[in-house]
Amino acid sequence: MAVLIERVSLVITRRSISALYPGGWNRFQFDVAEHCWCSDEDLVSISFTDTKQLFAFWDDCDDTVSHAGPRGDPYRLEAHPVDHLSGPLLPCKFLVFQVLRLDASPALVSVASFKTPRKRVRHVTRIALSELAAPRGWQFEQSASEAGQQIRRGWNSLPPGH
Repeated sequence: MAVLIERVSLVITRRSISALYPGGWNRFQFDVAEHCWCSDEDLVSISFTDTKQLFAFWDDCDDTVSHAGPRGDPYRLEAHPVDHLSGPLLPCKFLVFQVLRLDASPALVSVASFKTPRKRVRHVTRIALSELAAPRGWQFEQSASEAGQQIRRGWNSLPPGH
């Protein structure tokens, strides 16, 4: 399965939420209820309209979980910012970013999936809606994914040299 990436999203591993977030997974779900978010068995994707909101939320999460580890290093959630048009904003070892066709339609969606040494990454060109973790009630029409597809089309129609 994969999580939907819209606008700019903070992708967090569920294992780090369960291990580090006070109250674990249940409390985290309560705390992010007002945000646009989705999750699969490995990842959580929380969408924001801009990077300022994303980084403010990320800082709040780090403040919530910050306590010293065995070597005095602070524990941090495994989290990573991802843009739905350009992909990860920083190098990341735990996720794979892809732009895929949704079902048999020409609709494009940006997705992230969890990458581990034991889990083989599927390089595919399409994803079924049933394989995509998306926010409750999400529809492609009038979504950030649809707007992103129009932007991508615009990139492809630029005159040479631009």
